[in-house]
Amino acid sequence: RSVGDLLFGTAFLFLSLVFLSQTGKELDLAHNKAVVDFFASFDVNSYWTILSFLAIGTTITCIVQSSAAMMAITILLCSTGVLPIYLGIALVMGENIGPTATANLAALGANTQARRAALAHLLFNVFGVIWVLCVFFPFVEMVCSIVGYNPKEAGQETLLPVVLAMFHTCFNVTNTAVLIGFIPQMERVVCWILPEKNNKKQDDFRLQYIHSNLIQTPEIAILQAQKETAHFGQYVQGMFSLVRQ
Repeated sequence: RSVGDLLFGTAFLFLSLVFLSQTGKELDLAHNKAVVDFFASFDVNSYWTILSFLAIGTTITCIVQSSAAMMAITILLCSTGVLPIYLGIALVMGENIGPTATANLAALGANTQARRAALAHLLFNVFGVIWVLCVFFPFVEMVCSIVGYNPKEAGQETLLPVVLAMFHTCFNVTNTAVLIGFIPQMERVVCWILPEKNNKKQDDFRLQYIHSNLIQTPEIAILQAQKETAHFGQYVQGMFSLVRQ
């Protein structure tokens, strides 16, 4: 059953991408004057334009809750020559921040450690986007040189999907290499934003490890139940010591 779920999920993922690609070809955006003029009206050399498309990519990804779908749409717009590469890369950076909203929403009803992990995910991507924005144009030119794409030359639309995919890979790998040395500092920031509750007694009277969003994963739920049983045993042992006193 697990293998079947994997095959069906993968098949439907690629099927949706095929439908999206076919729809893009039917729209024929490259010959749609209104769409071409709309994206051409933006100044790709302005940081305000880059920040605007970054915000758009983040917002739409939060709504759709699928960075893969947004990435496919971005590749579609760039491959038709409608969307300039700089604006497409700005959307890709926003697509890296958008999925963190899902993790933070899922962690709202969890304990402090789970909310800290979700917040660390958000901060990790936000910090990465901030430092990439500081060196945005040189970083994009480096990625383009790796692929062999020249943004100033026309007729290279077939390389745009490769440029976006390469930027996405370089961004995440470089961001991890840069921030892996700042894990203790990020941990202090997360703990400062989400401190432990002072009232420990209230936490002792509720489940520490079992949460509703883990029930759908039996393997994790069993492990959490074992931890919860051990925690309850420690609590009962403390009660016995109180009885003797």
